[in-house]
Order: sequence, then structure tokens, then C-alpha cells
Amino acid sequence: MHTLYAWARASMLALAILLMGSVFVPSPASAHQGNITAVAECQPDGTYLVTYTLSWSSVPEAAFGTRLLTREDTDGTFDSGWESNPGGYQWTDRGAITTAQGSTSWTDTIPGTTLGAGQWEYAWLNWTNGNTGNRFHDTRVEDLGGDCADTTQPEPVTVNAEFGDNVCVDDVYTEPTLDAPEYAGTTREVAGEVAPGSTVTVTYTAQDGYVIEGPSSFTHDYPATPASQSDCDEQNPPEPVVRDASRTRTDCTGVETREWEVVREYIWQDGEWVLGEPEVRNDTGWVQVRRLTAAEREQLGCDEVKGEEETSPPKGNDAVEVAPTQQTAPPAPSVPVAVDAGLGETSLATSVAPGGQGWLFPLLGGVIVLGLAAFSRLKALGEQA
Repeated sequence: MHTLYAWARASMLALAILLMGSVFVPSPASAHQGNITAVAECQPDGTYLVTYTLSWSSVPEAAFGTRLLTREDTDGTFDSGWESNPGGYQWTDRGAITTAQGSTSWTDTIPGTTLGAGQWEYAWLNWTNGNTGNRFHDTRVEDLGGDCADTTQPEPVTVNAEFGDNVCVDDVYTEPTLDAPEYAGTTREVAGEVAPGSTVTVTYTAQDGYVIEGPSSFTHDYPATPASQSDCDEQNPPEPVVRDASRTRTDCTGVETREWEVVREYIWQDGEWVLGEPEVRNDTGWVQVRRLTAAEREQLGCDEVKGEEETSPPKGNDAVEVAPTQQTAPPAPSVPVAVDAGLGETSLATSVAPGGQGWLFPLLGGVIVLGLAAFSRLKALGEQA
């Protein structure tokens, strides 16, 4: 009886030891360890936002300050046995454990077209108090449908390019300019050289998530001139040299005057302004200012009309403009080249006077008329004798 009792006692002790041994024998590491979870949600941009959460409890104060380190899978397969050498990887520090119980979360994004399971996420808690339990954690999202659609609206952006022509301002040359800023969400391309006579095109292209409102391409043709400071000098010549000239003539029709201008423009020659040839401008033609008096007509030997009385010369608008005949029309001026800039020589007025030497003919006519009158008078005196 005692023997049977001893045997039973020994058997129960062995069973208890066996049961205790089965509790403390460590089991192989599994893919999902510890208190870590992963939840995926579709985002407006068409991606999955995965939120990882690690929770802990019963952490002694001696373990406060333990850093939570995480990393993600790089090749799509589970790193079996990563716990044996965790320091052989690159980790991201998520902060320190400072409470006996709590949790912390972090996020990552994966393509919205991912089907099935996502990538593996690993977490490591290297307890500062030397505790070796519950240090390694890993998880991943599963059963993804890959149907996250991009529902975001592109952000509008307006672009513009401004061109400044090459010009002369107050006789100073201004270079051509281009103002084509870079705009967020776009790329910019400039084709052509910003230079006189060139064509430049600026083109903007919208990046993902942006749309260009309004024109996106701008083209401008720069003028060929002015191209330098010398062109500005050429565009602003000195004032021309102008000399007023006039002549008066008298014949049986009355007293007439004629006025004109002798003008010499500056011309651009060999990089500087020089005086050009003189020109006759603003010729008034012969204009009658008054009729002759009886005494003047008799002196000139003009035919007298009986009963004609002396008349006063017309004034103001009574002056009659006499259209120049072909004989008195101003010919093309013929002026010596070596005339000073002041046009002060009298020979200039004579050489460019409208009508040339046409004034000789009325004078000769007057002499002939006087000769005939004197001859008639002498003949009458002879007959009376």
C-alpha cells in the first residue's frame, strides 16, 4: 500500500514537471508577433495609407527610455530569423517608451493598385533593463483589393511670360528682355535666344496633380533694330539746317514776291551725322502783292488806258498768287557741295533761287518797250517840225 502510494506520488510529480516543462519551452517565432497591428485605407490621391500601431503594457520604470525602432520590407518576402541579428538593418527611430502602458502609431503609403498583402513592417524594442521578452514585432496588411482610385482634383496654376523689346529710350539703347518665372507644379522650356531679330518661345508643362489654366506657350519676335547704341545714335539725327530765301520782281502786271526755304538734312555716313545736299522746300510761287501805279506803268512803258486812275496796292487777301510759268518754275537746285553749314553765302541763294535766270526776260522786255516808245516820240516831233 505504501509502495502504491509512493508510485502514485511519483507519477503525479512527474506529470506536474512534464506540464511545467511544456509551459516554459519556447515556441518557434511566428510571422505575427507581439502587440502590433496594421490597417490600410484608400486616400484621395489613389494610394493606400497604412497605419501601424504598437501597444505595450506592464513595462517597468527601469525600461523607460527604450527606443522603438521600425523598418519596412524591401524585397516583398518575410525576413525569417531577423530577430537573431536586428542590429544588421537600417532602422527608423519612432521615439521612446516612457509609460508602463500605452501605444504609438506611424504611417506609410503603398500603391493603391496593390492586391492581396502589403509589405512587411518590423518593430524592435531593445529594452534598457535587459528584458529579452516581447522585443520583436512584425505585421502587414492583407486582403487588399487594389482598387484605390485617384479622386483628387488637379490644382490650377496660371503661367505667363513677358517680353521686352530692344529699344532706344532718350537716345540710350536698351537690351531685349525676357521674364519667364518658374511656377510650382510646372516645368519650363525656353527655345530661342533673347537677342535682336530672334524669335523666343516659352512653354510650360503641368506636372502630376496640376493643370495650367489659360495659355501655356508664349512666342515673341524681337525687332532686328536697334541692335546697339550706334543704332540709337542713327535714329536721332540733329535738326536740319534751314535758311529762308525770297525774291521780288516788277513788271506790267504788278509787283510780285516769291519765298522758299533752303534745307540741308543730316545724313548718317560712316558712323556719324554729316550735312547732306541742300533742297528747296515750301516754295510759295510768285504772288502778286500789288498792282502798279500809273507813274510806275508810265516809267516802265506799259500801255496806258485813258481815264485810268492811280490805284492803291491790294492789301492782305487781295494779293493774287500767280502760278509760276514753265519758265519761272523752280528747277532742281544746283548748289556747290562746299557750302558752309550756316548757308550764309549769297551765291547759295542765287544758285537755288526758283526760276533760275528767268528774271532777265521781263527786264529785256521792258527795255524794248521803252525803246519803242522813245522812237515813236521822236517821230512825232519830227512830223510837227
